[in-house]
Amino acid sequence: SDGITETMNFSNDLFTEERFKELIVKGMSLHPEEIFNLVLDELTIFRGKTEQHDDITALILKTGNLD
Repeated sequence: SDGITETMNFSNDLFTEERFKELIVKGMSLHPEEIFNLVLDELTIFRGKTEQHDDITALILKTGNLD
């Protein structure tokens, strides 16, 4: 969703697709729900007190064993 990559902080910096990809790589060993929570937590930290102006939609699919 562009709502993730276009999240802005107080300085009007974008979260960016690159930062989002780095998070996904960082969370590759996690369960999909944990990856989603990681993304939400990082967005919250990045955004600070700046209001979110777009929706945040994510679909996380993993293949293989999720144990």
